[in-house]
Amino acid sequence: MSKDTEYYDTLGVSPTADEATIKKAFKKLAVKYHPDKNPDDPTAADKFKKIAEAYGVLSDPQKKEMYDRFGKDGLNNGGMGVDPDDIISRFFGGGGFSPFGGVHQQQRQRKGKTMQQVLSCSLEELYNGKTSKMKVTRKIICPSCHGEGVKPGCKSGKCQYCDGRGIRVTVRKSGYSIIQSQSTCDKCNGTGEAINEKDRCPKCKGDKVISDAKIL
Repeated sequence: MSKDTEYYDTLGVSPTADEATIKKAFKKLAVKYHPDKNPDDPTAADKFKKIAEAYGVLSDPQKKEMYDRFGKDGLNNGGMGVDPDDIISRFFGGGGFSPFGGVHQQQRQRKGKTMQQVLSCSLEELYNGKTSKMKVTRKIICPSCHGEGVKPGCKSGKCQYCDGRGIRVTVRKSGYSIIQSQSTCDKCNGTGEAINEKDRCPKCKGDKVISDAKIL
């Protein structure tokens, strides 16, 4: 067993803590140090990322085992490091836990990217002005299921192939090294969700978004 307990200390839990205790500690600290809640504290963002990094390791059985045995050096040498931004995105921008009820974070995450269209104009038109029409097609949140992907009264479940993480991790040994690779789960397309065919929204077919065309 490694003597490195930094991640446990960061979350304020014992090395023998179970999964539920670790998750509860993470949520509590994430709320406390969320940058949006501490706009006047320049250290809050760094603390928040450290908390996310610690949870990213301790919530993953493979990474936790590696950390418990070899510490942070074992994780890094085995290619099992953690990206705090990925953990933050999973909980605060990907439809997961939100410390403020989820409304603000989901709206920010669901806002579409700025679109650009090229219009040809002559020098005279630039000077005098011009009116043009163009058709714009974009993806919008399905108005029928409000972006849930399921019929009213139904719920989506956790993808069994990636355990709700949206990614599938493969670990293999190469000599004295442990090599880890990850890829987007092909069963849920990275959403971490599984929807029964009979529960899918009839309008978006479970995609949560539909194409919308407008003439501007």
